[in-house]
Amino acid sequence: MGRGGGKSLNDYKTMSVSGRQIHVYAPSGLKENSPLLISCHGMDQDPNYQQSNTHWEAVADTAGFVVVYPRGGTGMNTWDIQGDKDTKWMTEIIAQMEKDYKINTKRVYLSGFSMGGMFTYHSMSKIAAFAPTSGTNVFGASKAQRPVPIIHPHGTNDDVLNYS
Repeated sequence: MGRGGGKSLNDYKTMSVSGRQIHVYAPSGLKENSPLLISCHGMDQDPNYQQSNTHWEAVADTAGFVVVYPRGGTGMNTWDIQGDKDTKWMTEIIAQMEKDYKINTKRVYLSGFSMGGMFTYHSMSKIAAFAPTSGTNVFGASKAQRPVPIIHPHGTNDDVLNYS
C-alpha cells in the first residue's frame, strides 16, 4: 500500500447509490465488459484513506477496469459483517456500474483493508475473487458457495488484527 499513483479522490467521480457515497474511477477508453474492482476501507477510515494507500487507478489505467471506493455505512465508517445490509448495497453498486459503464458482472473483484478485508470475506460468495488485506474471516459465517480465488497478505507487525 502507499505506492502513490499521482491521483487522489479528486480525480474520481463522486456519486450516490441508495443514498450512500461512492467514488468511481474509470480510465479513458474503457471498453464494454470490463472488470470492476471495489476497494473497502478499514474501520474508522474512509475512501480517501483507502485510495491514498492503494492507488488502484494506476493499475486500472493500464489493465482497463473500473474502480469503486465505497464509504462504510455503520457507526465509525464500518461494514456490516454479520448481516446483509452492505452485501445488498454492493449488489446495488454493481448494478449501477453495469448501467453506467457496462462492466462485466461476472468479473467483479472485492478488496479491503482490515475491517474492509473482513467484509470481503463476508461477501465472498457474491463476487468473482477477493483480496482482503489484514482482515480476518470473523464469526466463521463466511463460506463460499463455489470455489473463489483469493489472495490474502497480512503482516506480522499488525497491532490491531494480529497475524496469528
